[in-house]
Amino acid sequence: MTKNRAESLARTLKSLQELTYPNYEIIVVNNASTDNTEEVISQYPVKQISSPEANISLGRQRGVEASQGEIIAMCDDDCVPASDWLNCLVEKLLSNEKIALVGGQVINIGFPEKQRYKGRGKFGRNGILKPAINPEEADYFGSANMAFRRSIFDSIGGYDLFFTNAYEEVDLILRFRKAGYETAYENKASVEHYYTGVSYNLLHLFFGGILYRIYFYLKHFAPQTLGGWLMFLAYEIFVLAKDLFWGIRSIVTTTFKAEFQWLVPLIWMFNSITARLAIPWLLWQANHPKQLTIDN
Repeated sequence: MTKNRAESLARTLKSLQELTYPNYEIIVVNNASTDNTEEVISQYPVKQISSPEANISLGRQRGVEASQGEIIAMCDDDCVPASDWLNCLVEKLLSNEKIALVGGQVINIGFPEKQRYKGRGKFGRNGILKPAINPEEADYFGSANMAFRRSIFDSIGGYDLFFTNAYEEVDLILRFRKAGYETAYENKASVEHYYTGVSYNLLHLFFGGILYRIYFYLKHFAPQTLGGWLMFLAYEIFVLAKDLFWGIRSIVTTTFKAEFQWLVPLIWMFNSITARLAIPWLLWQANHPKQLTIDN
């Protein structure tokens, strides 16, 4: 899936032409790019799928449904896979019929230190995702480097379309496991993941970073006792307080510096507050997930 990263996408598509796997197709989901992405795509033997909606789960679902193979491999538009990347993913996936999904090694290049382990992680309190230093212990893998069985993907209903900008692969992996399948890691299947510095969500009202986390937690780990609910809500209040403290401090700091850069902290605080106010709605949504099939 790609959006306005034409130069980076060209590097990725070039590397995909050099894979040594004998038989594969390349599908590019173009998420309403406004740069020369279409021109770049036209230079390579790939199938292009348009996804104008701002919904990453919908775009990935459309890409899967447009595919012909039983094994679906994911690679982001800021990645360069090794020539044997697909061979290693497929070999690991076929080594055990109970394995539904395989994640590979992501070599992050140019990322800030706090994103050193981007591409894999562990579940933390209230659904907060934490880095997984040891990939063998990761609870989930990112779409920058993964492969899964199409038949099992279809059997669990595909992506949850509520996750329009994040958490879609985390939710998918957990549902594979809940359906009785395994996920695995293959170190030999490697991609280089390059930092672009592009963020599409920073100034969006109601951005779902917090919203998706709470929905994910309530969908899979909802408290079953009064004590559990009290602990959940207490922690959300604690995290909200931290968000508000950061936002207010940022506004005060930039004001004293006469920079007046208030927009980012104001939107962050607004999103943090509204996400917690939406908890009853999110609980209802978690018990009534969207239909995942798409009309062709």
